[in-house]
Amino acid sequence: MSEYVREYWSDPAYIVDVLSIYAEADSHGGVFWWTKDDGVVFYAICSDWFAWASADLETIRPEDLPLLRRCLDDLNAIEREDKKSVATAYLSELFASRKRGMRPQSCCYEDSHAMDAATAALFDAAGPPRDDSDGKRTS
Repeated sequence: MSEYVREYWSDPAYIVDVLSIYAEADSHGGVFWWTKDDGVVFYAICSDWFAWASADLETIRPEDLPLLRRCLDDLNAIEREDKKSVATAYLSELFASRKRGMRPQSCCYEDSHAMDAATAALFDAAGPPRDDSDGKRTS
């Protein structure tokens, strides 16, 4: 789980860039934020992707913007090739996977009927294989 940042940024470019990337992905529900005074901190929502039955967020810092943009560009490329793909729906999760250098638990692949092979390959490239047999659903 990400450390919850108590640092807030007030740079308008940071705020506009994060919101623009999520708007382009049409993934408005994938981002969470806190405000304090004149600053904001954004988080990518990635609950249940790395640990079962968890509420989880990954901090999006100003220095993470190139990674967030690269994730969206890679997902957009899949959607351009496969018109049925909904790859951009996974923006937050791919960002968190790449930032952590970690694949999601295996049930995320199994339960995501909309995840195509090309999108799954991006998650596989994010980190080494996991032994997460305890992360599989039993019901």
